[in-house]
Amino acid sequence: MPNFEKEIPKLFKNKEFLYVFIGSFFFFTLKIFLIYLNDTFELMAIESAYFLCHILLFFISWIYHSLISFSKSRRKSFVKFFETAWTLKILDYFFVIFLSKFLFMIPILSIIISSLTIFLLRFLFLKNYVFK
Repeated sequence: MPNFEKEIPKLFKNKEFLYVFIGSFFFFTLKIFLIYLNDTFELMAIESAYFLCHILLFFISWIYHSLISFSKSRRKSFVKFFETAWTLKILDYFFVIFLSKFLFMIPILSIIISSLTIFLLRFLFLKNYVFK
């Protein structure tokens, strides 16, 4: 059984993990900013706004992760990235909608909770499946 007290600090010494962490923080901030603008100007319902936000972030994150985080930009990787990213995005999407519509959380808070939940899954899938 792994000793998490020793394993977690090792992750922060891992170059790929740091790049994914930095990228994820940037994408998270961009996601929060876009949804904040949407809420402020009341442009769209959270379902539509969050869906469009995910489409935009998908393309930006492919470029970032394939060229910077893992330095492997191949067609095969894109197909795996597409599968993984959209699976996680669908989970994230429904989790945010569930939190904001059924538990009456403000959209920003539900995005924060969902993003933190999905982050580690994303890194593990990218490292062990997509860019292996």
